[in-house]
Amino acid sequence: MSDQEIVESYTALLEAVKKEDIKQCGIPIPIYIQESKNLHKRATLDLAKLTAVGFNAELLTKLSELTTILVVSEVNWQEESSESKIAANDWKKNSPEMYSLNSELIDSMEFAYRKDDQLLSLIDAIKEGDNQADAVLDLSKLAKLGKDNPEPLMAMNFDLTKLDKAVTLSKSLSETLSIINGHAYVEEHRKEMRDKAFTLLKEVVDEVYEYGRFVFRNDADHVKAYGSKYKRDRAAAYQRSKKEKQE
Repeated sequence: MSDQEIVESYTALLEAVKKEDIKQCGIPIPIYIQESKNLHKRATLDLAKLTAVGFNAELLTKLSELTTILVVSEVNWQEESSESKIAANDWKKNSPEMYSLNSELIDSMEFAYRKDDQLLSLIDAIKEGDNQADAVLDLSKLAKLGKDNPEPLMAMNFDLTKLDKAVTLSKSLSETLSIINGHAYVEEHRKEMRDKAFTLLKEVVDEVYEYGRFVFRNDADHVKAYGSKYKRDRAAAYQRSKKEKQE
C-alpha cells in the first residue's frame, strides 16, 4: 500500500482516540520515528525467538504502518506550522508600521477636519475597533475618508501618498491575518492527528519492547535494542553532569 492508503486505512482508529487518552512524546518526534524503524528491523531479525514466547508477528506490520502514519502526520503538521509561522513573522514585522500610520492618519485627520462634525464622527466610529482585524480595516477606512475629503488635508500640507500607502498596507496585512487565522484550526487539528498517531504507535512499540526485554533479559547488549537509545544517552549524560558537579 502507498503511504496515503495506509493513512486512510487507519483513519477510523485515529479518530477513535479520545483527547484525554492522547500521549505526548517525551523525545523529539523524528528521533522516535527513527527508533521505531530500528526496532522494526531488530524485531524482524529476532522474530523466531519472539514468537517462541507468544509474540504476534502482526505487531510488526502494525509497527511499520503506524510509523509511516506518524511520519506523514508529522510532515503535514510541520508544513502547516511553517506556513503559519511565516505569516506570524510577517505580521510581527509589518504591523508596527500599520499601527504607526493608523495613529498618524487619525491625528492628522482630526486636526484637518476639526471644524466638520460629520467627518469627526466618522473618525470616532473608526477608532472604536480594538483588535487586529479592526486595525487592518481601520487603515483602509481612513484611507478612503482621506481620499474622499482631500482638501482639508492638502491645506495642512499632508502627504496624500500616505493614503495610498495605507491602502497597500491594509490589503497586505489583511491577507497575512487571514493566513494566520485560517491556519489556526487546521494546524491544531493536524497536530492532534500527529499526537494520536504517536499514541497508537507507542502502544505497539511498548509491547514489542516488553517482549524483547523478556526474551533477551540475560543478554545485556542485545536487550538494549528494546529500549530508547536517546533516553539512555540522555540519562547517561545527566549522570555524568551530576557526578562532575559533585566532584
